Amino acid sequence: MANKTKFGPTRHALCSCIVLLLIGAGLCLNAVSSQAQTFTKLLDFPISSLGEPLLAELVQGSDGNFWGTTSGFNGSIFKMTPRGGLTTVYTDSTGQTRFPWGRLTLAPDGNFYGVSPLSGPSGLGSIFRISPGGTYTDIHDFSGPDGAYPHGDMVVGWDNQIYGTTDGGGNPSCGGAGCGTVFKISLNGSFATVYSFDNTHGSAPLDNPILGRDGNFYGTTSAGGAHLSGAIYRLTPAGKITVLHSFGGPDGSTPWAKLVQGSDGKLYGSTPVAGAYGWGTIFSITPRGAFATIYNFTGGSDGSQVLAPIVQGTDGNLYGTNWANGDSPGCSPLCGVLFQITHQGKLTVLHSFSESDGGGMNNSVVQGTDGKFYGTTSACGSAGCGVGFGTAYTFDMGFGPLVTLPVSHGRVGFAVQILGSSLKGTTHVTFHGTSASFKVHSQFSMTATVPAGATSGPVVVSTPTGTLTSNSSFEVVP
Repeated sequence: MANKTKFGPTRHALCSCIVLLLIGAGLCLNAVSSQAQTFTKLLDFPISSLGEPLLAELVQGSDGNFWGTTSGFNGSIFKMTPRGGLTTVYTDSTGQTRFPWGRLTLAPDGNFYGVSPLSGPSGLGSIFRISPGGTYTDIHDFSGPDGAYPHGDMVVGWDNQIYGTTDGGGNPSCGGAGCGTVFKISLNGSFATVYSFDNTHGSAPLDNPILGRDGNFYGTTSAGGAHLSGAIYRLTPAGKITVLHSFGGPDGSTPWAKLVQGSDGKLYGSTPVAGAYGWGTIFSITPRGAFATIYNFTGGSDGSQVLAPIVQGTDGNLYGTNWANGDSPGCSPLCGVLFQITHQGKLTVLHSFSESDGGGMNNSVVQGTDGKFYGTTSACGSAGCGVGFGTAYTFDMGFGPLVTLPVSHGRVGFAVQILGSSLKGTTHVTFHGTSASFKVHSQFSMTATVPAGATSGPVVVSTPTGTLTSNSSFEVVP
């Protein structure tokens, strides 16, 4: 049964020093506490064959369900209703998936794509496709020179190919297991390496780059760069790389998660360690490289060590989780918090995870088409932190329904998939004010054609129950 709790202002606990990935030092400063919102635990992941959702954010599909992966045994792919009904779509007993790691990507062909870091004949990872009906297809196996150990999700580029990263392999002169790569793969499985990292420009990317509004890719590496503590890079589709920032300690170190481009055009991201107090940071950077640390985690009531991406909500603020500390009694150090942060760096703790809520290795949240945020944890739950395999939850900020765009770019004439929760009876669709032809497929899914004269901006869908606006800008590709 769903467990609902109303949260008002959170209390501040004393700081504690903990040893996690690296040793940091905590100092108590007051983060702003939240106004009342509703946290609902939807389910505890079963301790049986499904496993735990290890660093695997949810993605909403064209069926209205949330899809994800777990690392139990060889690996599983599941879908979950907005109310917490869980269905196992695919469970592997052959070693094909081998601990899928990261969020699935919903591609223009209607299928999901993902990566597994330890699968394939060489054990160096693979890229797979899973159909909405549960048909699994291995479409590329890594061998080393083309990359090794893929992590994170992938992103659809302007050319409609799917881009991702590996944290090893690639350039043989890099030494050891390699510095990692950026790759692309077409929907029919045609594979190419776009760039092999060389340590100078960063190494060991642990998440995929994002597609910027200028058509370039922006990402982070967890190592390498000028100070060997990670870097932020810009990469053209042709493979030309530019280091925008190298981390060195006071500004954070070892970024794990991908970036997000805010409505102000800046890129936002996080580091899990270093910074002013040793517990990680949140930063902004412009596409031209103007960098700023906007928040330093203290390791107290604001939690510490962000490993998952932050996302932008329909209110323009950023939302994320961290995986340690917080002020839930008896849970330190492996619970963390759910937070909101403005572009200017004002952080509000929305929820401190408790043992029964789930905690530790908290994954990113995603905003569903009903306006609520959905997320998963990779540990704890009703069975306790020593046994529990994590939870799924929702957090309601009171935002209204919206539409989402799995692929938020395209040329004139391109058929764009639009997801919502009540699309039947749609009467009008516009791309930044320009009317478009459309076809409704179900209450959850429709397509609309990018009209001549359209410019980049929000997509607006008019339905009998109200007007729905996309939570991201649609970019009209030149």
